Amino acid sequence: MGEGEAALKKQNYEEAIRQAETALVAEPGDAGRRIEKQAETQKSRMLAEQQRKQVYADAMRAAKSAYDQQNYDETIRQAEAAWPPSRPMLRQQNEG
Repeated sequence: MGEGEAALKKQNYEEAIRQAETALVAEPGDAGRRIEKQAETQKSRMLAEQQRKQVYADAMRAAKSAYDQQNYDETIRQAEAAWPPSRPMLRQQNEG
């Protein structure tokens, strides 16, 4: 179980899950399930954050491209997709 905990501390979630599954086969118990659950939860969070960052980067790239083409409506739409709190500020700047 120590290897699973070590992998979890290093944020190596795949390895932590593998170690927990191996430990559960050899010795079923709560410790293995706890580590496996923690690793799966952290892995899901990490993947969600990576996806959020990718969506942001893609939308900002599209906004920059639209801006370079002087397509300001599309610039605003893409910037809003990248960062929803920017909506009031962008609309106010576009109208002003």
